[in-house]
Amino acid sequence: MTKATPTTRRCGACKVVKPLTDYAADRSRPLGKMYVCKPCDKARAAARQDLRLTPAQLEARFRRLAKQHARLMVLSRLSIEANPEGVPTHGE
Repeated sequence: MTKATPTTRRCGACKVVKPLTDYAADRSRPLGKMYVCKPCDKARAAARQDLRLTPAQLEARFRRLAKQHARLMVLSRLSIEANPEGVPTHGE
């Protein structure tokens, strides 16, 4: 009798059942996949990285992200003002 290979797994972090393609490879595990899905693993890695930063580094990171956010908001506003109907303008 052959065993059926599962195609889904429940994430150990977010508890959502997802296809095995949403999990990174881990040859030490029975199915060859991690127990945590890629988005949750990425979030955990970012949290670990934040723990390693000094307060000054964290402050600099937040300032940089705030500047990027402000820039994107300005570009978005300009795009909406230039094209208020939301109709694509490329390819005219």
